[in-house]
Amino acid sequence: GAESTVAYCIYMADIATFRFDTVHLAGDTLTLAGTSPDGNSGLLLIGPDALVELGADPPTNELLARSAFIGDVPGAQASMLISGPDAELSLTEFLVVGGFGPGALLITAGYVYSPSTHIGSGATGDVFVENPDTQLQTDSLDVGIGAQGTLAIKNQAFVVCSEANAGVFSRGIVTVEDTDSVFECDGPVTLGTSGAGTGDGILSVFNGASMSADSLTLGLQSGTKGKLEVGVDGYVEISTTADVGLDGFGNIDMTGGSMDVRDLNIGVRGNGIVTTSAASTLFADNNIFVGSTGDPVGLSNGGSLVVGRDCLVFGPDLVSIGESLAFGIVTVKTRGRLVSPTIREGALGKLLVERGGVVTGPRVGPKEPTELTVDGELRILPASDEDKQDPGPATIDGNLTLGPEGMLIIEVDDPSMPALEVLGATTLSGELIV
Repeated sequence: GAESTVAYCIYMADIATFRFDTVHLAGDTLTLAGTSPDGNSGLLLIGPDALVELGADPPTNELLARSAFIGDVPGAQASMLISGPDAELSLTEFLVVGGFGPGALLITAGYVYSPSTHIGSGATGDVFVENPDTQLQTDSLDVGIGAQGTLAIKNQAFVVCSEANAGVFSRGIVTVEDTDSVFECDGPVTLGTSGAGTGDGILSVFNGASMSADSLTLGLQSGTKGKLEVGVDGYVEISTTADVGLDGFGNIDMTGGSMDVRDLNIGVRGNGIVTTSAASTLFADNNIFVGSTGDPVGLSNGGSLVVGRDCLVFGPDLVSIGESLAFGIVTVKTRGRLVSPTIREGALGKLLVERGGVVTGPRVGPKEPTELTVDGELRILPASDEDKQDPGPATIDGNLTLGPEGMLIIEVDDPSMPALEVLGATTLSGELIV
């Protein structure tokens, strides 16, 4: 029950268990490599009410084990602190933070490696990775499995994985904040994994931090929820596809910063919402699909994209709005810019442009006007209430084609001011309502 120091080497031990104590591990190398017949050799068990510290004094500690459980007794808190600049926790199977009991892992200096990491497995789990030259590396990362899990990456810390899931059967929260803090995933990242309304994953990137992944899925299965938050100076890079609302509900909320993705699908078979505001920037290297990409899912499913004030959304190949069997809605707010050479709106599509909003083509190299084809609804709206000066008309910087089934609706708030200006050719075969 008293604070103690383990200053010798634990070698060939079957299991190291710490209970009701504050333990400072102070040997150069602590190895759990026993060969017990029950197969439980090499386990580090922490809890209840125990704190195990690695790397404080002296600062060159290395702990090697098969697996570590932080929180292995129901209802009792357990913690581990890794604080030395050369401290290292190296596992060969898995790390569990919040197993049968609540657990916390704080890494303020050093390195942790585990092939598989579970945060919030059966009880609440919290992992904090903080400060420069501090790293957590894992092949498979799961946050919020059977209980709430939290991973916080702060102050230039680095977390790298091969695949990550947040919100498996419970709520999983991943936060990346502060300049040069990095969350890097070589494979897919999924927020909101399993169904029955229990999987709820949230990833927040802000204050100069960055996150990258091969692909991103928000709301994998029906009933799940996945949310990506990008705040001031946050940066997100997705190498291939981001699916927002694959079969569940997905949401990207950008209140600053920028995001780069190859293809963006909003409301694939579920419901997806993407909102940009506060001068944020969203680039899709190829296409943006708003609404289902082809499966007959019904009118209750679809996607919504909001291009906020002073924001830029760029689809250099195509922006598709409600062309398939689910609705798609795109709103361009006053002083927002939707940029693409080709914008196609299907029968279930709506494009809403406020006065002062701009729909245009790319301006890289020779100016390329946009080709806007409307078979759904194009609606011109009054300017946002926050505009005290006239922002000018809504602008289509290119050619507008209104198909036979299309509708152009212009809501006029001031008859003395122009509401819509089309800078290219205009072909109206549908219905015009002022």
